[in-house]
Amino acid sequence: ATINQALEGNDILAQAKTGTGKTLGFLIPVLQNILKTDPSLGEPSRGYVRRNNKATADDIRAIIVSPTRELAEQIAVEARRLVANTSVVVQTAVGGTQKSAGLRAIQRQGCHILVGTPGRLKDIFSDKYSGVEAPGLDALVFDEADRLLDQGFWPEIQEIMELLPKPEEKSRQTLMFSATVPQEVQRLVKTTLRPGYEFVKTVRDDEEPTHARVPQYLVTVNGLENTVPAIVELCKNAVADAQQPDGRPFKAIVYFNSTAEVTLASAALTELPVDEDSMPPQEPTGRSRYRDVRGALYPARIFEIHSRLSQAQRTRASDNFRKCSSGILVSSDVTARGMDFPNVTHVIQVGIPRDRETYIHRIGRTARAGREGQGWLISPILEAQELPRKLRDLPLQKDNTITTATVDMTREADVPKSAATILSQVAESYKRIPMQLKADAYRGYIGTYGFVRKSALVKAINNLSRYAWGMSTPPEISSALASRVGLTRIPGLNIDGRI
Repeated sequence: ATINQALEGNDILAQAKTGTGKTLGFLIPVLQNILKTDPSLGEPSRGYVRRNNKATADDIRAIIVSPTRELAEQIAVEARRLVANTSVVVQTAVGGTQKSAGLRAIQRQGCHILVGTPGRLKDIFSDKYSGVEAPGLDALVFDEADRLLDQGFWPEIQEIMELLPKPEEKSRQTLMFSATVPQEVQRLVKTTLRPGYEFVKTVRDDEEPTHARVPQYLVTVNGLENTVPAIVELCKNAVADAQQPDGRPFKAIVYFNSTAEVTLASAALTELPVDEDSMPPQEPTGRSRYRDVRGALYPARIFEIHSRLSQAQRTRASDNFRKCSSGILVSSDVTARGMDFPNVTHVIQVGIPRDRETYIHRIGRTARAGREGQGWLISPILEAQELPRKLRDLPLQKDNTITTATVDMTREADVPKSAATILSQVAESYKRIPMQLKADAYRGYIGTYGFVRKSALVKAINNLSRYAWGMSTPPEISSALASRVGLTRIPGLNIDGRI
């Protein structure tokens, strides 16, 4: 329905859930309308040059605005597939890459469809020396409009629109796609879409949303020190299930609430030593077994993605995870919305997210395109009072099958052999991880759990550093940080080397 309406040139607000092919819903009509306006662009190119014509930096026909680099890159990949046998040139303008490199690509190769994030698009169009212009702009697309507004991009979007030709001077089509249509999106619609726009709703009123039909399990862990062991146990169980005759390859995204937690957990899973008793013998490869492909969670491969990685690193991680048959992507919220990773069987969230909407969008990474999936929330008991308030009315079922979740790691106790093996593996893994990653995570937890009673928070993170990381003294924090978060008078902290 969206494609047909868009092909007629109408402005459109489309409410579409992720995993339903909405990217093609705007790319196909955008490309068709470009080719209709300029049929010569339908001729195959030689490189970026057409016979008797050369794409230029001031010939942009369509701009697609996306809230994240990853989503913009994903849209650009789809767009380049569509234009493969034409002379239409697709370029990206995203953060995390050198502005000069992106500019040179547009200036050297030209551009007809520009996909970008708000900040970088504003930078390029406001640079009067760049030569990048869109006097012939035919289409403006906002993807994930609700997220663009959630993340505070509206001022930048307004600036971008001021730098583009006025609609009364150059008529253009505006397409807006959004998973939800809150009041903020409705206000954006009134200021950007032409009167008489079409509202296309691809979600039936009686259709169950993803978060209502995906089985979801709540694992309450005894302390922060139990979280990584619980993840390992859950992943081992899922890998074993995947080996059954009717099992699907295990593919999971593990979400954390801070970049420091992502980095530490990714390192812990990567460095996890192999349980020799459960692995078949293999020929020596001359490489460390800890880095070998046949790791402790084989055949799953470990990837990480967060905002502090370079754009090239983030693109490589998302591409490799997308292509692998079995893998674990340890992620911050940069992948929570819009990103399409095929065949994800599990979404594992560690710690309650900042709000209910974030939880729901993360769950939306599984059970896409009609496939099955499941969600898991690993929640420290520290969050017990906050959880019902933040995650109200969700079909979370309590799960008691993860043995390592309830082990009291602060005292000696008899535990089942399988749990003891995992705890030993995780302890060995932490020994191999640089101290700086642990110190960063320690400070990260102070920010993540700002809503917890301060004495309980300090006790929790100190137990983590002692009983998981094996540190006799907790990582040092600065007096400035302690003062800023109100922890100066809380006993147990290592403030500027003094406890």
